[in-house]
Amino acid sequence: MDKTADSQKLIDDLATAKTLAELEKAKYEAMFTSIEDGLIVFDNNRIITLMNQAAENMLGRKSTVMIGKDVTNIVLQDEAGNNVPLNKRPSRITLDSGKTAIATSYYLVRKDKTRFPVALRVTPIKLSGAVIGAIGIFRDITQQKEIDIAKSEFMSLASHQLRTPLGIAKWYLEALSYQPHFEKMPKISREYFDEVRRCNERALKLVGGLLSISHIDQGRIKDEPKPTNVAQLTSDVIKDLRVLALNKKIKLKLEVKDQEPTMIYIDPLRLHEVIENLIANAIDYNILSGTVRVLVSQGPGKTLSISVSDTGIGMSKKEQELVFTKFFRTEKGAKTNISGTGLGLYLVKCYVELWGGTVTVKSSEGEGSTFVIILPLKPKNFGGSES
Repeated sequence: MDKTADSQKLIDDLATAKTLAELEKAKYEAMFTSIEDGLIVFDNNRIITLMNQAAENMLGRKSTVMIGKDVTNIVLQDEAGNNVPLNKRPSRITLDSGKTAIATSYYLVRKDKTRFPVALRVTPIKLSGAVIGAIGIFRDITQQKEIDIAKSEFMSLASHQLRTPLGIAKWYLEALSYQPHFEKMPKISREYFDEVRRCNERALKLVGGLLSISHIDQGRIKDEPKPTNVAQLTSDVIKDLRVLALNKKIKLKLEVKDQEPTMIYIDPLRLHEVIENLIANAIDYNILSGTVRVLVSQGPGKTLSISVSDTGIGMSKKEQELVFTKFFRTEKGAKTNISGTGLGLYLVKCYVELWGGTVTVKSSEGEGSTFVIILPLKPKNFGGSES
C-alpha cells in the first residue's frame, strides 16, 4: 500500500509540474506574441530560433520560414540604400563583443523589397559568462522620421524668414554707428545701442546655426572641396578671433608639427567654420588670462589631426558624452557664456563625420578640455544643394 501511495504521489507531482510548466509556457508565449516591437532571437551562429508576430508583420515573413535561417538573410540597409556590411551589423557586433549594440539610422527590407526605418537594439544572451546568442528588438520609426523631416523643414523656413529682417537690422545698426551724431549721444544711449547690436548678432548666429542644421538634416549641404592648407587656414581663424581673445586676456598659440604644408582636399569654408567653432568655444569657456593651444599635425595613417586645448572650466564625464548633441550646454558653460546656442559642437561633429573623420573630447572639471579632429587626407565629398 505504501508503494502504491508513493507512486500515486509521484504521478500527482508530475502532473502538477507539467501543469505549471504548461502555464509558464503559456505566459511566455502570451508575452512574446503581445510585444508590439519586432523581436528575433538567434544563437551564436546567427541562426534564428524565435520570431514574434510583430516581426512577422513588419517584415512580411513567416516565422516558420525564417526559423533555422541566418539572421543576415534579413536585409539591413543604410540611408543611401546600401546593404550594411556584416562587420557593422548590430547582430555581429553584439556576438563578437558581448555588448548591446544600438542603431537608429538603418532600414529593414521587407519581403516585397520595400523598406522602413528602424530603431534597433541587439542584446547578448549569456550563460556562465559566455555569449550563446542574442535578442534583436526593432521598432518602425517611419512616423518619427516624418515628424523629424517636418520639423527640419519648419526650422529651415523659419530661419530663412528670420535671417532677412535680422540682416537688415544689422545693416541699419552699423549705418547708425557711423553717423556723426552717434558719438554725441548720451553714454547710456550708446550702451543701450551696443546691447541691441549684441542681441542682433546673437540672433543672427542662432539663425545661422539653425539653418545649417536643417540643411544637414535634409541632406541639402553643398560641399565644395578644393586643395586647402589647413595650417594657413587655422592661422587665419586665429587672427580673426584675436580680438575676442584679447577681451579675456587669453593667449592663442598655434603649433604646426610637420615641416611640409598640411594640405587636404576639403571645403575650406566648412572647415573654417569647424575650426572657428572649436577655438571660439575654447576662448568663451576659458578662464581670465588663460591659454588656448592649437596643434595641427599629421595623424595616424593617411590622416590629419587638429587639436584645440584650453585651460577653462572643463566638463564632467557625463557632460562629455552629451557635448556633441544638439542644443546641449553644460551647467557651468551656460553661466559662463550666456550667449551660447548649444549648436556649434553639434555642427562640428556633423561636418567632420560627413567628411569621414572623427572628433573626440578629453576633459576634467576645472582643468580645461581638449578637442581632437582626425580627418582623412582625402575626405568624403558629401553632396546636396544648399539654398
